Amino acid sequence: MVVRSVSLGAGLGLLVASLIFYAGQSLLPDATALPSPQETPAAGTASDWKQAAQQAGMAVLTQQELEQRVEQARLAGAEQKAKELQEQRAGKVFVYIPNGMGSADVAQLLHASGVIENREAFLQARAGQANPIRMGTYELPLKANPQEVLRLLSNP
Repeated sequence: MVVRSVSLGAGLGLLVASLIFYAGQSLLPDATALPSPQETPAAGTASDWKQAAQQAGMAVLTQQELEQRVEQARLAGAEQKAKELQEQRAGKVFVYIPNGMGSADVAQLLHASGVIENREAFLQARAGQANPIRMGTYELPLKANPQEVLRLLSNP
């Protein structure tokens, strides 16, 4: 039984190895696509090397051109990230609630920040709640439902 298991395992291993080898061969570049040693400059000028590299499909840049492209890519990436953050933050505001602030003061702060439109609705919702408003910095949506804002400020 053990010999049969070992034989079966070795046979399957050889089969898998053959498949991997065959698949790997198909991934290698075609040798005819590479320039022959006669086509590459041995000790030519920079323009010879540049021409040979371009014929091989390579991008040839000076140090200054490379630095310009890197800077352009960096700026484009920074602009894209700023745009994404702006879209994420659209319709939201950061509000800091200090320790010891009363409900009326919190309502005034939220109203002044644009989080709630009606201070009285916030205070009415607060009157029926036992949990204290927690101090801290919150990212809150503009023109939000007072009950939802109260839930965010008072639940741990």
